[in-house]
Amino acid sequence: MSVDFHSQIANFIRKLGTPVAIPRPDRIGLLPANYTKAGVVPFHRSGSQLQYYLMKPQASHPHLPPPEFQLCKGTRMRQDQAQVWADMRDGEVADENSETLLQTALREGMEEVGLRLENIRQLYALGGFHFASASTGKDKQVWLFAVQVEDREDFLATEATTAERAWLSIEEFTAHGRPDHRYILSDIDYWLKKEYTHSSR
Repeated sequence: MSVDFHSQIANFIRKLGTPVAIPRPDRIGLLPANYTKAGVVPFHRSGSQLQYYLMKPQASHPHLPPPEFQLCKGTRMRQDQAQVWADMRDGEVADENSETLLQTALREGMEEVGLRLENIRQLYALGGFHFASASTGKDKQVWLFAVQVEDREDFLATEATTAERAWLSIEEFTAHGRPDHRYILSDIDYWLKKEYTHSSR
């Protein structure tokens, strides 16, 4: 990940402004600085219906079943004294040299699903969620954001670690998505629809 890429994201965030906070009661008290993973959920709205842009990673563990569709997420990065970016380790606390959670989420979206910053219409802060590690089964935490996109076809090529991308409804993901991510997307779907209902009054 180049410094210029980080600069593009930082400039975009300054231009877009503060994300809309989704007021999940269970998020109160969570400390963003303690999170080393973040992700983004691109979605498209057609009337009252929402669809989500999800991905399948390339299989990296031959002893495990092939990956299912899942949320786009990744590890937060920190810049060292030589201005080299490297992944933070679990248990590390973010400081002034670390990516913000939003920067991590957008970077992962650009890498894993080809998210174009110019295609983002609105940005929502969703807070923290739990999931299980695909390789170890250990409990992990991820801080998520949702982005409403203008054009559902306007995505760039991805890195080689992504095997497939697709638009899925919440019903399709509940049937075919990664099991420990299903409740997360169901929760996101609930809160986004509630936000739209509230904002349309």
